[in-house]
Amino acid sequence: MKKRLIHLLVVALTILASYILQSSVLPDVAGVTPNLMVIETASFGLLLGEREGLLVGFFSGLLCDIFFGPLIGFGALMYALIGYLCGTFQRLLYVDGLAFPLVLIGISDLGYCFFSYIFLFLIRNRLFLGSFFSMVMLPELLLTMLLALPVYPLIRLCYNRFLRERHATPLSGEGQL
Repeated sequence: MKKRLIHLLVVALTILASYILQSSVLPDVAGVTPNLMVIETASFGLLLGEREGLLVGFFSGLLCDIFFGPLIGFGALMYALIGYLCGTFQRLLYVDGLAFPLVLIGISDLGYCFFSYIFLFLIRNRLFLGSFFSMVMLPELLLTMLLALPVYPLIRLCYNRFLRERHATPLSGEGQL
């Protein structure tokens, strides 16, 4: 019970810290900011699995929707999908390296931007995909991946310290990583 409460508290504080940093501290470069919420959602999905990634993504997206989203539920759905899809890779891959998580974060951000374009602009008959890609999607992708370089190792360090399940070995009887 105590471990579960610590687990919940660490994830909630990380979501809240990511939201506060994204909405107030991160620089706005030519109208584009790096998407810290995609970084933390994809990271937790990759580290914790499908179900937890879905929940982290849902609550991250809901928080963004409530405070600065154009639609309530759109961000929650998008981030939940990102968390779930990134969580599917947890069982398949060993994620101690940095290359694959960065690629996954980049794909997640590109997918988020693309579906934002489809559901927020294309449906309203604003057909400017080329300029949207060059002026919004590509700079946000580059800034997000640049920010993911220091943030993903911090999230992984937090995961190793507080969230990883420690398994007992049959010989020693104590936990190990």
